[in-house]
Amino acid sequence: MSSTGRHGAVRSRSTRPSSGETGRHAVPTDRRPAAPPVPVQRVPVQRVPDHRVPAPPAPARRPPAPPVPDGRAQRRRPAPPRVDAVVAGEDLVKVHGRGRGAVRALDGVSVEVERGELVAVMGASGSGKSTLLHCLAGLDRPTAGRVLWAGEDVTRLSERRLTRLRRERVGVVFQAYDLLPQLTLRQNVVLPVEIAGVRPDREWLDTVLEVLDLASLSGHLPRELSGGQQQRVAVARALALRPDVVLADEPTGALDAGTTADLLRFLRGCVEGLGTTVVMATHDPLAAEWADRVLLLHGGRVAAELEEPTAHECLDALARVRRPVPAREA
Repeated sequence: MSSTGRHGAVRSRSTRPSSGETGRHAVPTDRRPAAPPVPVQRVPVQRVPDHRVPAPPAPARRPPAPPVPDGRAQRRRPAPPRVDAVVAGEDLVKVHGRGRGAVRALDGVSVEVERGELVAVMGASGSGKSTLLHCLAGLDRPTAGRVLWAGEDVTRLSERRLTRLRRERVGVVFQAYDLLPQLTLRQNVVLPVEIAGVRPDREWLDTVLEVLDLASLSGHLPRELSGGQQQRVAVARALALRPDVVLADEPTGALDAGTTADLLRFLRGCVEGLGTTVVMATHDPLAAEWADRVLLLHGGRVAAELEEPTAHECLDALARVRRPVPAREA
């Protein structure tokens, strides 16, 4: 049976073509040597434009990753961008007295505090906490080393220039409250604002006094206040100008537990909401829990540094720092 049409006759796979059949698929019927190939004349083919949709371009090759500096292994997470330190101390040395009676309060302390950071400084009495804060605040010049405020070396400034900068940038809370006895509570708080020649922000001052539970005592004189109330006035005075840096020496030393929590919560809010930098010297491990970092001083040196520690971790670290090193056996 034959079929006609486009595909021609259908053959089985075992059927050989006859000797007269020609074409490129023809199979020779004998084993005679094949005739020499006829040279083929190559004719240039005119390409017809292809109207099909072009294939998408190949993706560009990604540039190779930059080498990791110093051969260190690349971190799993990218490191956060570095923020310039608002206040820093470099190799601070402070010696009180001369000769045999000289006391080395600071012995090569270096510290950097970034914007929007709360750092607690802990240590036993005489470890150098207050001296460090006074040097960072520009209230005491170090014997050696330097203090930087936003990159500016303030240890070389004149007293007049340093006083003006400190009034504009730094709020200091002293252990001694240093309140003027003839001024009322509110007048003591507003005093730094008036000295700076700045119009007071009444809303801000009212907020500070309300948080510190001092609003109802605005007209009282210092002698009419308790020790804890006077300490809160000193804190309010340090915050009156919304300084970039607050340096507080034992700000919760005379406060009860409830007022301590309110004050630390307020300082934490200033750090997170306003970007204020706080450096706080404290003996209280519960107060240190509010800090981003804790520096442990011992013998005028930084003995340890803790990241967001708990009160128990602070106590354990203090115990390890103060533990005497056993003498080696001969």
